[in-house]
Amino acid sequence: MTHAPDHVNPRLLIDGRVLLDPSAGGVFAYAKATAAAMEASGRFDCRTWANAWAAADAREIDIVTRVPNRLLHAAMRFSGRPTLSELSGVSPEAIWMPNANFAPEEPGVPLALTVHDLSYEIYPEFFSLKQRLWHRAVDPRALARRAAAVLAVSETTKRDIVERWGIPPERVTVTLEGVAPSEPEQEALEKARARYRLPERFILHVGALEPRKNHLGLLDAYHQLRPLARFNRLGLVLAGPRGWNNDAILRAIRRSPYRDDIRLLGYVADADRAALYRLASVFAFPSFYEGFGLPPLEAMSAGLPVVASHAGAAGEVVGDAGILTDPYRPSEIADAVASVLDSPSLAALYAARGRARAAGFTWEASAKKTEDAILRVLGPGVIRPA
Repeated sequence: MTHAPDHVNPRLLIDGRVLLDPSAGGVFAYAKATAAAMEASGRFDCRTWANAWAAADAREIDIVTRVPNRLLHAAMRFSGRPTLSELSGVSPEAIWMPNANFAPEEPGVPLALTVHDLSYEIYPEFFSLKQRLWHRAVDPRALARRAAAVLAVSETTKRDIVERWGIPPERVTVTLEGVAPSEPEQEALEKARARYRLPERFILHVGALEPRKNHLGLLDAYHQLRPLARFNRLGLVLAGPRGWNNDAILRAIRRSPYRDDIRLLGYVADADRAALYRLASVFAFPSFYEGFGLPPLEAMSAGLPVVASHAGAAGEVVGDAGILTDPYRPSEIADAVASVLDSPSLAALYAARGRARAAGFTWEASAKKTEDAILRVLGPGVIRPA
């Protein structure tokens, strides 16, 4: 990475642990894109650290330590050492954590913490025991309370932070996520269609295979559409990592009378995901709760009509650029999907609205709000690195 001169800008240490896991979905995309935009802006001298004990792609990381994670986390939690500064060998003027993780307190070094959602508190039943124990050990609430700057990726998440954690609203800055438009070549589209055996018309969903994403509701809606003659060749494509607590979802797919037309792709890299958005007929995102909802924004940017849940932040992101439905009513999801598939003019209307709305969400804007929040806590008298 290229860094700004030390004598010009305050030094910012970025916790890059989430950058080691591309399958982390929206959180990974947010951390990667926002960190890159902050690097490009030149307002901070950025250093990115991560611990990569296992073999991992660390190309986005400046400083890599290799300590067994369980040992490191136990030491951080119970002894308060080592700190991120000690591990990285950097003396930062501020630390930014793009996602909650183990991080001992460092007096005199302001912490900026991004909070993506409080789903593990609001819907604990959607998480595995391991996930619940991890959140309890990391304790994002305590991290946020000691953070000098709390960053929320949506107004929905900010409201949850204020109401559930008791953090004053003036301490929480909303830094909406962004999207980078992508235009795959025709050859890439054809290769993706062949690689994934995609049908001519299909509903696309992108997201981890887990209960919060409401795959069962989407499957129910799909089952309502397929018996109709005009939808007898309609496919359903589910792209995203396996997630957790998904036994019921996998069982429902296996038992579906239309299972031969359901594609379960697993994690899909950026280039192929961009192709999927271009090839699909409609994007369905009926989540019970989202802290932001990056896939609908990506779909809108690609000109794909969106049917999304009105719950959580998904409705905040989509606005009037898509059709919002009740995630607890599969028949409503089915009707919305059918209306887009049946009307090319309606599909074109939402495609145009989606593109226009998505253009207002940029990673540069997200990075600037993040930088502004960190600079506010540093104050006008910040000491520049020597």
